[in-house]
Amino acid sequence: MKQNNSSYKYYLVRLSSTPVSQLVEYFNNEVGSHAWISERAAFNAALIDTLIHKGVDVTDIYDGKSISFKCKVTYDSTSKRLVPIA
Repeated sequence: MKQNNSSYKYYLVRLSSTPVSQLVEYFNNEVGSHAWISERAAFNAALIDTLIHKGVDVTDIYDGKSISFKCKVTYDSTSKRLVPIA
């Protein structure tokens, strides 16, 4: 979900040292929000890319083009996967 703007790069650097548990919390805070601005888009793109870089399977929320914020997720450390919470 790479973007090439300064906000994306800023968030990517900031999130790179963040533990997966905190990244999951950031994702869950976005669930249900319908506001969409470029700053939020840059943050969410950096969030997904950081999770992927950390080896987390995000296929249940990201199809390579768009992110689904329909439901909160939990991190399954055994499978290194984000799992939607029903």
